[in-house]
This record gives sequence, C-alpha cells and structure tokens, in this order.
Amino acid sequence: MGVRSALDLSGYYDHVDAREGHAGAPASDPRLLVSLWVYSYSRGISSSREIARLSEYDPAYQWLTGMRPVNYHTLADFRSTHRESLHELFVRVLAVLDSEGLITMERVMHDGTRIKASAGRDTFRGKESLHAHLAKAEDQVKAMEDASEEEIAPE
Repeated sequence: MGVRSALDLSGYYDHVDAREGHAGAPASDPRLLVSLWVYSYSRGISSSREIARLSEYDPAYQWLTGMRPVNYHTLADFRSTHRESLHELFVRVLAVLDSEGLITMERVMHDGTRIKASAGRDTFRGKESLHAHLAKAEDQVKAMEDASEEEIAPE
C-alpha cells in the first residue's frame, strides 16, 4: 500500500527555524517526530515522557531514532504546535492500519466475551466499513489526547 507516498508532511516543516550553514542546534526532522507519534499511538502510548524513555532502550524506538534518544520536550512541543493536523493524521493512519489488520484498537479492559465472526474479506472494503474504522480511530486518538492533556499544558 502506498501510504508513505500519500502523506504530505510539508506543512510540518514550516515551523523549523534551523537552517544549514547558520548557528544553532539542528532541529529534529518532523518526519521522525510524526513517525514516533504515529507508532506510539498505535501502541497506546500518548506520553512524550514515555516515548523519550522508550527511545533510550526499546529496539523499535531505537530503530526509528537511529539510536539517538529524543527529548520529551521536543516531542511535546511538536505535538502542541501541530495539534490539529497531527490529530487528523493520527486518525487517518490508525484507521488505515486497523482496516488492514496491522493493528488493533485495544482497550485496557474488556469483558472477554467471545463472538464468532461471520465476515468475508470484502466486508472491510466498503464505504461504511471505512467510516467505521475512521470513527474507531477518532475515538482512540481522542481518548489518548485526553489522557495526556496535562502533559501538553505549559509548566
């Protein structure tokens, strides 16, 4: 699936002030920060401090960051600056991943009831199914944003 080629991340570069050949610390690449947030949301992690901690030792995060831990403040500032566009991006990416069966929108608690599924492969290809996946992804992202709301507030 050509998800990567379909994502336009150019708007995330508008806030990058660091430029090659000028004094100052290099900026974190927005593609990296978006990747960290999308991956974290797919794993149920919505805390920038937790992502920063995981980037120090977790192999998946180390692979994404090239073995260079990312500061939690950088992650929180990026999410705060791009709040609306990241929300929309998270919803769309999680809906696609969920519809392809690559992730599940698991909750912390469930009742354990087993229900026999009666669905063919084409069941998940229709417009109604797509809207259902988008709604489920929207709920998941909203719940994660609500859980980390206090982290975004300035200290």
